Amino acid sequence: MDQSLIFGAAAVLFCIRDARLLAARCRLFLAYPPLLVGTAAGCGLVAETLSATEARALLADFRFWAPAAAIHGALSFRSGRRGLRGELPDWLSILPTPVLCVVLIGAARYVLAGIDGATGLPVGLALGVSYGCVVALASVAPFARRTASGALRFASVAHVSALLLVPALAVPDRPLAVQDVNWAVTGLVLASVLAILGASFLWHRARSR
Repeated sequence: MDQSLIFGAAAVLFCIRDARLLAARCRLFLAYPPLLVGTAAGCGLVAETLSATEARALLADFRFWAPAAAIHGALSFRSGRRGLRGELPDWLSILPTPVLCVVLIGAARYVLAGIDGATGLPVGLALGVSYGCVVALASVAPFARRTASGALRFASVAHVSALLLVPALAVPDRPLAVQDVNWAVTGLVLASVLAILGASFLWHRARSR
C-alpha cells in the first residue's frame, strides 16, 4: 500500500482535530503557531539528514512506533476524560503528535527530493505555515463546532485511529508509478480506521448522556 495514502488520511484527520480544538477555545491560537512551526522546522531538518533507507528502518522499528502508539493512546484517554468532564482544551491538547511529525517529515522529504537546492529548515517552515493556514481556515468552517466537549471527543477519536495508522506507516513504500496500489489492503485499513472512529464516537456519545 502506498504510504502517501496513509499520510494524506492522517494529515486530514489531525487537521480537523486541530481546527475543532482551536474553534472551541480561541486562546489556543496564541500557543498553536509556535508549537506547530517549531515542530515543522525540526521535522524539516530531520528530513534533510535522514536517508530513504534510514527513514524506512525507523518506521519499521518497534522502538519507534510502539512508544508513538502509546503516546496517542494516552492523549486519547486524556482528551476523552476532559470532554466527558466538560473541561476546555488546553495547550497539551494541540501538541503535534508522532503521526503528524511523520507526515511532516515525509512531506519534507518529498519536497527536498523534487526541488534542487532546497534545504530542510525553510522547507519545514513552509510546510508548518501552510498546514497552520489550512487549520486556521478550517477552524471557521461550519463543521468546526465550537463546543469544547465535542472537540475533545473528536480529538480522542482521532488519537484512537492513530493507533492503527502508526504501525501501518511501517508498511514499505511502493510508489504508484512503480506498482499499483493493493486496494484490498488499502480498503481493509481504511475500513478498520472508520470502524474504530465509529465505535469510539458511539462510546463517547453513550457515556456523555
